[in-house]
Amino acid sequence: LRPDGLLALLSHRFLPDEGSSGADAEFRELLRRYVPDAVDEIPPRQSLEELLSRAHEVRDNASAVWDRLMSSKHGLALADAADLFTDVEVEARVEEGEQTADELRAHFRTTSLWFRIDPDRRVAFEREDRALIERHGGTIRFSMAAVLMTARRSGLGA
Repeated sequence: LRPDGLLALLSHRFLPDEGSSGADAEFRELLRRYVPDAVDEIPPRQSLEELLSRAHEVRDNASAVWDRLMSSKHGLALADAADLFTDVEVEARVEEGEQTADELRAHFRTTSLWFRIDPDRRVAFEREDRALIERHGGTIRFSMAAVLMTARRSGLGA
């Protein structure tokens, strides 16, 4: 990225939602049975206010902001990166959604978690996931934030 260029990073984050907290807890337990080590890697849901506040605390370093937005699970914050970007900004837009078992399954099959489930156990996983969704009325409702971080490339550290 050349000096004065704009970096833009986009992520989607599920937010706490009273209507889906039970299904979320059950899904985490289902994952624990099929991919035990993965459950601890999934960050707990944070309110939008908490997420943005934590990012704002480190706004002088774009890598630290992105790390916070990603729940600090990847170790992306680098002190040396602080001089590389200025004008770090974060914007978010929240949308409510609802998906059926088929829609959720189609999405889940695009994630890295899907590929961590033993292929011989995927049919059983999907059967249990469908039963979970049926117990919650046939659809899962959720709140999701699209979070955009932008930062301007400085001329320093180039």
